Amino acid sequence: MRTNYLPVILLLGLLVLLSTHNVKGNEGTVHTITYHSTTQNTECNMNVYLPYGYDLPPDSASSYPVFYLIHGGGENYRHWVNSGHAKTTLDDFIASDIAVPMILVMPDGKDLAADVFCNELLYDIIPYIESNYRVKADREHRGVGGLSWGGLQAMEPGIFHYELFGYMAILSSGWFTTDNATYARARDFLSTHQDDLLSSVRYWYFSQGGPSDIAYENGKVTMATIREAGITVHYWEHPG
Repeated sequence: MRTNYLPVILLLGLLVLLSTHNVKGNEGTVHTITYHSTTQNTECNMNVYLPYGYDLPPDSASSYPVFYLIHGGGENYRHWVNSGHAKTTLDDFIASDIAVPMILVMPDGKDLAADVFCNELLYDIIPYIESNYRVKADREHRGVGGLSWGGLQAMEPGIFHYELFGYMAILSSGWFTTDNATYARARDFLSTHQDDLLSSVRYWYFSQGGPSDIAYENGKVTMATIREAGITVHYWEHPG
């Protein structure tokens, strides 16, 4: 699990979003939320990062961009805070004016199949967040990303519901090279939605850890498939 990815995710997805805040020297807060999942018919948890000033005037009347960040396989909603240093990274980036004040949602992916988690995100998580937090509820201020298995979970809504997301970050992930049905489905969808997807997703970041990365080949074939459809993908390798 590579914890050095988070700064790049936040940079790509949220740097250019409009904000006039200045929170130098101040810290955000992380809240653990329990909500009812209609998709799974059970109670679920997620961590939500709120930037400094969220509950203070005049910020208490402001709304914020939001990024949904999914952990890797075998982890849970605590991972990005406990191991990925999400809070300190965002605090530092916001204080340095590298990232704008934003809300970061870290759900519990539970290694769910991508299509199941897609429903969880679209019909449970996003509605809960938009009903309970002051987020800018439009695609220009909404992003999704994930690591490893979480990357697969992020690609499902990010691609097949592209109209909802302006930013996407896929880290050390990709469709399995033997999954012919998924590649056929993706090629068909991308070929018929190319123009709309290009106009909707403002920035698509794809990253791998180099040839030693367990998902390296999956990621390379996935990215090639997307690029063959004329979709712009920004790619970096970060060994280690």
